[in-house]
Amino acid sequence: MNIYLIGMPGSGKSTVGRRLSAATASPFIDCDEEFKVVTGREPSEYIESEGEPAFRDVESEILKKLSKKSGFVIATGGGVIIREENRELMKKTGKIIYIKRELENLPVEGRILSVRNSVKTLYEKRRAFYEGTADHTVISRDIDEMIGEILSFIGVMS
Repeated sequence: MNIYLIGMPGSGKSTVGRRLSAATASPFIDCDEEFKVVTGREPSEYIESEGEPAFRDVESEILKKLSKKSGFVIATGGGVIIREENRELMKKTGKIIYIKRELENLPVEGRILSVRNSVKTLYEKRRAFYEGTADHTVISRDIDEMIGEILSFIGVMS
């Protein structure tokens, strides 16, 4: 089983993922980094030139590939949960942790969808998916407390 981290762009999925990976001695994959490897482009650049639907297609293919692995900590893209196929795939192949961060604390620089839409609008479109998909929710706060809470949830002694 994998551990999938979901949440809004800038919520801390990559930071938490790296720390959780170290704490569990599990490999870590950042889907945004994997996107750059696969396409040779930043997600925001790809969305700008190819459009969001094309970006979501590539993102879904990356998730399919990664879901075949086991024992990984995977930081997903913020919008991966909008497609039902992605939600189902993550549910079948791992545990899903939602990292919830106050909207006013979410950075928008370099995040084209957060700039195009207000963060609040983006969140309102995704909130039910985050909440309905997650096996567990952690509120963004002290990183050590968050890691401890996640380890407790997945049954690892911290």
